[in-house]
Amino acid sequence: MSEREVSRISSAEHLESDDFQQTAFEAIRALGDIVRATYGPHGRDKLMIDPYGDGFVSNQGSDILDRLDVRDPVGGMLVDACGDADRLPDGSTFAVLLATALIDEAESLVEDGVSPVTIARGYERAVGAAVEALEDVAIPLELTDRERYALVTTAINGRFVDSQIDHLRRVSLDAASVLAPDVSLDKVHFEQDIRLGIDQSRVVQGAILRSNVPHDGMPRDIFDADVLLLSEPVARPDTDELLSVDGIDVSSPEAVDAVRESRDGYYEGALQAVCDSGADVVVCSGHLDGGPLATFADAGILALHEVKDEKFDRVQAAIGGDVVMPDGVADATLGHSGRVTVTDLGSGSIKGVLFADCPDTDLASVLVNAGTATGGDLTKRILKQGIGTLESAYTDPRVIPGGGAAELVGARGVGELATETSGKERLAVDAFADALEVPVAQLIRNSGYDPLDVLPRLRSEHGAGDRDAALDVDTGGLTSAYETGIIEPIGIKRLALDIATEFTMSVLRTDAILPRTGGNETELQEHAPATEDMWGPEDA
Repeated sequence: MSEREVSRISSAEHLESDDFQQTAFEAIRALGDIVRATYGPHGRDKLMIDPYGDGFVSNQGSDILDRLDVRDPVGGMLVDACGDADRLPDGSTFAVLLATALIDEAESLVEDGVSPVTIARGYERAVGAAVEALEDVAIPLELTDRERYALVTTAINGRFVDSQIDHLRRVSLDAASVLAPDVSLDKVHFEQDIRLGIDQSRVVQGAILRSNVPHDGMPRDIFDADVLLLSEPVARPDTDELLSVDGIDVSSPEAVDAVRESRDGYYEGALQAVCDSGADVVVCSGHLDGGPLATFADAGILALHEVKDEKFDRVQAAIGGDVVMPDGVADATLGHSGRVTVTDLGSGSIKGVLFADCPDTDLASVLVNAGTATGGDLTKRILKQGIGTLESAYTDPRVIPGGGAAELVGARGVGELATETSGKERLAVDAFADALEVPVAQLIRNSGYDPLDVLPRLRSEHGAGDRDAALDVDTGGLTSAYETGIIEPIGIKRLALDIATEFTMSVLRTDAILPRTGGNETELQEHAPATEDMWGPEDA
């Protein structure tokens, strides 16, 4: 199957047994063929063209998988498993290559009469042995600057020119430093700006908010800013609503005037409370009318309104402080930002407000500059690789050797298990060991060298006890991964192994694909695509 097409099944068909396996295996191999040449720091790019003729260049597996229109249900399962850059920030291509290799090995075994269930059982035991071998070779980190530098370098090396990679490595390290030790991609917000080059990307210790300043008289740059968070706007209560409340005296014109005076007093008092709160900035989730905006401008307060939901939560995570109603301002704890700046972001008309230098922030924001929107997307994914690698290291501060060494360590561990396994299951365990070497061979090939020359030398070094013997992708020789800083977090490799193996086992344990036509009608309607064909429209 070509890279241009991933097979699919018509809703009028159902496939069972051999037909299903052949179709599923072809779809998996097609995806493997698409990303194969992108693997490693010298992997080649893919030029992807959208329906409008616009091109996008990337050599990142998760990037490519995310942009493919995969209609085959099994292929879609592989994309879902391996293409999530947040779940698997580095290692998606490895996972696809391993799954493809495991499927190739399984196909040969099935042809030789081995049951798919037996193969799945052998793979399940084998991945446990591979992980155990990695645990044995892993070394602990203290997460020094030098160690963190090596981790990020291994993760993002080769994606751009050296000067750009150096800068993105610095950005990744800065973002992790803001959050350490609780580093998490969930706590990193990316905001793209296409006006400048990659070397202008930077980290804000706090939040970036897209919002225009609603009054010309408000300040645009505030140092040492105290920030008030309002859940509702300061507004004059509606007179008709007040007059309709039970217990309110409306028996005479004088009583009605008294209600109006009370309303005005409440409103003026609420405005004065904000002005007297010490806040330099007000962030409100609701709409502020012209009166409050003018009052705040006269008081030298920057007010930002209609900041809703996720944006509001992001600001609070950065600055801290209480979220209060207008009548609770006097007792509110204000948030704090070392500097609040209004600036241009991107090519649009909406300004950017930076809440920077927040001392107790639970959020790091990355301003991604790249010159173009597609370049910004790629830069963002590379930064996710770097930061996600550090997240994994902070979660489990142990590393394994890179450059193909970890795969060979795993393969030897699986090979040892095979010697203790009997019957046809041993064939599956041996097959798993062989599959682990496939990504290593691809890394060698993509770096410009011959796997038939380099891979046997790597095996020999590992057999002699050099378990961190790795490929030097720049020379084609062998090097010590630990000595040269070619290291990977054990958590990411373990996750990639588990994802690839679990996916393959799921495919092997499935013997048919059927169009779903029964069950809960509401559920079917909710999940049905817009076309009549549940697997996608027929080709023209």
